[in-house]
Amino acid sequence: MSAAPDRTAYRAAVAEIAAQASAKLPDHLGRIASAVKLVLAGDVDLLPDGGAMVASRSKASVEYHLVNGVCECADYPRVPGNLCAHRLAYGIARRAAERTPALPAPVETEASSPAAAGVTPDQDYLGNVTFHRF
Repeated sequence: MSAAPDRTAYRAAVAEIAAQASAKLPDHLGRIASAVKLVLAGDVDLLPDGGAMVASRSKASVEYHLVNGVCECADYPRVPGNLCAHRLAYGIARRAAERTPALPAPVETEASSPAAAGVTPDQDYLGNVTFHRF
């Protein structure tokens, strides 16, 4: 399991970044609000190469690949400054990830093991494991 950002800190960072974007880009408030929804819904996947995959706001099965600040969506070439909601979502998600420390992956301790909960495993001849309370 990989490290994940602290959810509360991440949401706070998204809100702060969105407020800054809204102040700088007052003509794009609707797109910024849509971008925040995409980010908070987990619909922005930041890629190791610096790009991103961002879900469509209107088509459930469509994702847009952003590379070098260019989005494949129909809105990108029409909107002033090419600031479609997907591009804004990418920027917000990237900045929020940079500002948010990652939490370590959970580690199983004795207290979180089945035996500590009063359950013991039993394995049958096929390798299936069942748990029994003792």
